[in-house]
Amino acid sequence: MAPDPAERRVSAIIVIALAALTAAAVAMLFWQHARGYFFLFDDFALIKIAGTEPASRLLAQPLIGFYRPLPFLLLRAEALTASWNAPATYAGMSLLVHVLNAALCAALTRTFRVPREAPMLAACLFLLSPWETEAFL
Repeated sequence: MAPDPAERRVSAIIVIALAALTAAAVAMLFWQHARGYFFLFDDFALIKIAGTEPASRLLAQPLIGFYRPLPFLLLRAEALTASWNAPATYAGMSLLVHVLNAALCAALTRTFRVPREAPMLAACLFLLSPWETEAFL
């Protein structure tokens, strides 16, 4: 049985409202967080490693006891494009990666053949999930 057109409109309105509220929350998170963001001791060490080590070493060896090639490559890209005086740039780039991960979460959810609203809900929940900045920085 096909969904009722009125039901589909209500569903679409709910999804659009949820997406708008999530976008507003993420914008507020970035605005509040990035403006006052500052580097801590380990940030300096990680950025120095990512910015000075060749990409081949980042891919091949554990650094500081962990094998995390993708985060180090992302941090390398940030280090090569942002200055030490712009910690908000690092926070913004990391938040952008978090948004891309939320989109991937929505795409993955679609593969489960769930109702149309579920991928947007999954993406919004994922997007609002970083209770601490460590979740995406």
